[in-house]
Amino acid sequence: GQLNEAEMFLNTAEALAPGKSTLMGEVAAAQAFLAQSRGDEQQMVRYSERALSLMPETDVSSRSVVAMNLGIAYWHYGDMEKAEERLNEAAAAAHQGGNKYAEVTALYFIGRVHAVRGHLRQAAGIFNSILDLQVRMPILGLIYLDVSKLQYELNDLDASEQTLEQGLDFIGEKGNQEFRMAGLFQKARHLTARGEQVAALALLEECGRMSTSDDIPDRTRGRLASCIVETALACRNLTLAESWFEKSAAGSDAHPFYRFLSLSPVRLWMAKGQMSKAAEELKVSVIKAEEAGWEYGLIYLRILQSMTAPDLDTAVEYLNQALGLAHSEGFIRTFIDRGESLIPLLREAARRGYYPDYVGQILSAFESQPEHGNLPPEVEPLSEREMEVLHLLAAGLTNRQIADQLFVSVSTVKSHVHHISGKLQVSNRTQAVAKARKLGLL
Repeated sequence: GQLNEAEMFLNTAEALAPGKSTLMGEVAAAQAFLAQSRGDEQQMVRYSERALSLMPETDVSSRSVVAMNLGIAYWHYGDMEKAEERLNEAAAAAHQGGNKYAEVTALYFIGRVHAVRGHLRQAAGIFNSILDLQVRMPILGLIYLDVSKLQYELNDLDASEQTLEQGLDFIGEKGNQEFRMAGLFQKARHLTARGEQVAALALLEECGRMSTSDDIPDRTRGRLASCIVETALACRNLTLAESWFEKSAAGSDAHPFYRFLSLSPVRLWMAKGQMSKAAEELKVSVIKAEEAGWEYGLIYLRILQSMTAPDLDTAVEYLNQALGLAHSEGFIRTFIDRGESLIPLLREAARRGYYPDYVGQILSAFESQPEHGNLPPEVEPLSEREMEVLHLLAAGLTNRQIADQLFVSVSTVKSHVHHISGKLQVSNRTQAVAKARKLGLL
């Protein structure tokens, strides 16, 4: 851990080594590891590329490790094309040199490349093939988590939770706090999907305590904050989401397969009813995702665009694009986790002939969703739509603005406000918002 001292010796070695020698390649490889230790991925990429250009092709062991780390760095950058190229090179060299760790790690991230591109079946095939090897390496914990995530996307919650527990058990054996944190956030997502919001928020508190540990890198802390923002919003706790939003980092998102999109601001704007502001930011993110081939994220973005669109025709067209990208792989949770406000748009898409069978599967999954019922005993649970209206009330929208946002009539909004006030045992919308904040619903 004496990085400054290491740098001093490496600078001396660099000055002494011949410019384009094998020794200089070894120096560059060491400089890449130093940059990785400091979280400086830009320097890591530069030194790794230099090392590979100087290392002899016959030195497969060293080349496999450098190429593996380089591929991982490109993956974290979101450059899937370069990541795949280097990871394939690493896997082949590691196999030839008998480096099982480098081979397994490279294959794992190749699977993650496929996941980012929305190729769920290919990703699952690679992940499961690694699990079949019965290797006992720390990275196996992350593979369990990613398999669980794919099962979750397909709405197989029982299998997903079972795989997640396997991953958490394995991570517990190895004692990696960073990996464990990733697993706990996934568990919080499951709890939210099951309607157990209080339990999900308790897990968030544990993760918040873990984030102060020296074992957690700064980059991971930034992504952790984004994870808390998303989960807190899913639990209807706007106050918690806003407090953690300030700690989130650019180029970091909650979801493991589109973490490059930085969508915490969009989520917050939508929760506050600032749809036009969210829509403008989504346009930028869509361009970025299309150019980079982040199809998993693009599906999510198109759904969000449908929910922030200014009119019904535009909303349904965005949703049609999401369905077109998602139907062949069977995405489900990306749709239903957006909440019941998506149901009218899905029905309209099916009515217009847009993937009616697939939309039917998504709507069937919606029917099995629990209501938000994990509240203090004196409060009658609010439905998903009532929670959405409550958030728009808290954002200061009028009944007319809420009606326009949800594609319903003003009288329907008034009815929702009446029911919300009754359930919260208050007499008007202002008191309803105040009571909701007190109960942790906002």
